[in-house]
Amino acid sequence: MRDRFTRWLGLEGIVGPWPRGVTAAAAERALRDTHLLVLRPVATALAPIYAVVGVLHMVMQDGDARWVMGGLSTVNAALCLGLALALKAKRIPPDRAGVTVFALTTVMLAQSLVHAGLHPESALLALPVVIVLAASVFQPSLAFVLLFDAVAMAGWVVALRQTQHPLPP
Repeated sequence: MRDRFTRWLGLEGIVGPWPRGVTAAAAERALRDTHLLVLRPVATALAPIYAVVGVLHMVMQDGDARWVMGGLSTVNAALCLGLALALKAKRIPPDRAGVTVFALTTVMLAQSLVHAGLHPESALLALPVVIVLAASVFQPSLAFVLLFDAVAMAGWVVALRQTQHPLPP
């Protein structure tokens, strides 16, 4: 599947064959195990961060931004806490680890895109790009990387248009 997809994308010379002695199944197992190892601490760390950020949005902002960002941060805190507890209880099957990473990074992306759309400061507009670059490393496959990046860039363009900043050429 990987080789066919690599050829279809025209990445055959960029993405080389598996190293000698490494099978596709072994590489996928290693990636899945890495996802399982990283997911719980990341979700556990993000839950209180989003909770505190939600309170700060409610206290420091006014108008619609207060409710949108405060509510979104609270929902994201609950999602991250639920994910951490599900991982602790081993309720997420190992073969779903990659999809779970995709979901968690999408939550992070949504938070930053909404924030960038509500606040036109240029430093905040760069944050989704940084998240995309960092999160792309952890996606379970090239298809997920391309999907995540496409959604992220579309959201980023919408955020730029909302803030009346000129789009780059």
